[in-house]
Amino acid sequence: MKNRALLLATIISLPGVLKANDSQYDEYQREDSSCEPFRNCYNITLSGSVLLWQVHEEGLDYVIKNNAGLAFIDDNGSVKRIDFDWDWGFRLALGYNTDCKMDFYLNWTYYSTDGSDSASAAFPASIFPVWTIPGSSLTASTEAEASWRLRLNILDLQMSALFSPCGFLDLKPRIALTTAWIDQKFNINSSGGLSKGTAAFVVLDDDIDMKNDFWGIGPKFGVDTNWLLGCGFTFFGNADVSILYGEFDISQQESVLLEGITPAIVYLDLKNDKFWLSRANLDFILGLRWERTFQKGCYHFALEASWENLFFFGQNQLKRFVDDTNPGIAIPVAGDLTIQGLTLRASFGF
Repeated sequence: MKNRALLLATIISLPGVLKANDSQYDEYQREDSSCEPFRNCYNITLSGSVLLWQVHEEGLDYVIKNNAGLAFIDDNGSVKRIDFDWDWGFRLALGYNTDCKMDFYLNWTYYSTDGSDSASAAFPASIFPVWTIPGSSLTASTEAEASWRLRLNILDLQMSALFSPCGFLDLKPRIALTTAWIDQKFNINSSGGLSKGTAAFVVLDDDIDMKNDFWGIGPKFGVDTNWLLGCGFTFFGNADVSILYGEFDISQQESVLLEGITPAIVYLDLKNDKFWLSRANLDFILGLRWERTFQKGCYHFALEASWENLFFFGQNQLKRFVDDTNPGIAIPVAGDLTIQGLTLRASFGF
């Protein structure tokens, strides 16, 4: 009977013991000024990030190379795509902390990159351009080159609140109004083929110029998770999802310059292709932070290194024209745009 009473008393007192232990751990963690919710003298935080990112996008293949044969892709065909470079960008942020639990941030992200690729073929190999209008009636090419450019601007106005469920974990859910400009150019030049018909003319330049611009605005929802390791170090993982309602502005032109014929023959001049759509986007970050406060918490300094992945769904809205008798039949690419790479950030609060 005494054993049962002792067991019951232990069970009843267990939540209080655990709570006391958690409070002791929380106190231990927060003794280091680098682990406490920062209360800067003027509640202002400035930060800057250096971005080293690389882009990939669906639908940027430009030719298919065939090892032997001018009529079909029947001998070890290979698809040639844009070769994407690693390029630099930046992110700037201005924050205001209303108290230790809530803050406002204005973030601007800018990234610019380009890519290119080329292909050539000597008889019996051949190159089949995949963006050439079927109605132009051109045979396979012997040389081709492609170039692509991206300009990305993202502006966020966000509000977040700090929530600490236990001593070693901080959660910061946030909402934001976000807007983005995503501008792309895709150019292809090929040569060496022949025009079909009663008279065959050598193709000097099959010039294809395409533009794919998007602007959108909408809500963003996300959460930051901070896992406090002690001694000023924090392991963090952040996730965001946004839906942008915006306008696509698409244009595509193709002109073919034949030997002995001037000016170049225009086969496609699509300049007014504008439409509105909603597009979902994702952003994931995983990294390590070191931070420290000075002058009794009046100043705060932090350094971060992280890996970031951004997903922009359905950004490539260029059209592939596929019918040689009806030039209006086209298939939209609807390709996804992804960006990934290293993000280095420094912030200073005062």
